[in-house]
Amino acid sequence: MATTMKADLIVPDVYAPVAVKEAVAAAVMTQVAVTDDTLVGQPGDTVTFPKFNRINPASDLSEGVPIVPQKLTTDDMTATIKEVGTAVEVTDTAELTALGNPSSRARAAISEALAEKIDIDLRNAAESTAGGSSPIIIGGAGGFASLDWDNAVTSAIASFGDKWDPSKVAAIIIHSRQHVGLLRDDNFKSSLTFGSGQAILRGQIGALAGIPVIVSDAATKTDGATDPDDIYNALVVRKGALGLLYKRRALVEQDRDIYSRITGFAITAHYAVKRLDDKGIVVVKTKAAI
Repeated sequence: MATTMKADLIVPDVYAPVAVKEAVAAAVMTQVAVTDDTLVGQPGDTVTFPKFNRINPASDLSEGVPIVPQKLTTDDMTATIKEVGTAVEVTDTAELTALGNPSSRARAAISEALAEKIDIDLRNAAESTAGGSSPIIIGGAGGFASLDWDNAVTSAIASFGDKWDPSKVAAIIIHSRQHVGLLRDDNFKSSLTFGSGQAILRGQIGALAGIPVIVSDAATKTDGATDPDDIYNALVVRKGALGLLYKRRALVEQDRDIYSRITGFAITAHYAVKRLDDKGIVVVKTKAAI
């Protein structure tokens, strides 16, 4: 006879913050995004970010001639709050007879699924060309032969123009199939060579030009005619270029169907994602080095 103990069940008030922590810990793109909770408890489902346009350079002046003021303008950037979530159901039979702990795995699985969704949404926002705006995209339709310093990375750095500053770049985010190109590059410094006590981001596998390099297979892939022709998008993201605004962070709920003897576990979140700086993200298209 099986006896259900407290340890076998979710205590919602306790598990909710744990699920949020697990979801954030599993996400990669959240590390390069500006996270904001000011929308929590506020009405409405759309948030607007003011984007100030640059003015012209200063001009030469003549003695006694007044300066002609320039107009400071903004472009409105709006993002819509959306709800995302997933759920898993576990029958009593599965809980009592399966190897391992299905309920515990269900809790972990829904947290991981939410983290993956956040990563995908942030990457889509980073690469979006909707509404007439676009990030900097290099590599052309065919992409660079590989993600290397001599061609792809130096081209990305040059794309920032006079705004290039390695201290203001959050990370270079690559696909695992692009990793091989860096491993063969003498300019790449593996995290295995980092000294003790050095801070390392989630998923970081090294650094290039002093910039953290993170692997995420949520990277966009464009299928080619053959496998080597597949194109992968790496991202060079400047700090403050991506925004993740929560209306409500992860909410975990448990429901019991006593007639079907099924326990359901669900996780939901409300948030908006937005690219805040078109010139702060470079999309680097490359072929797989494998």
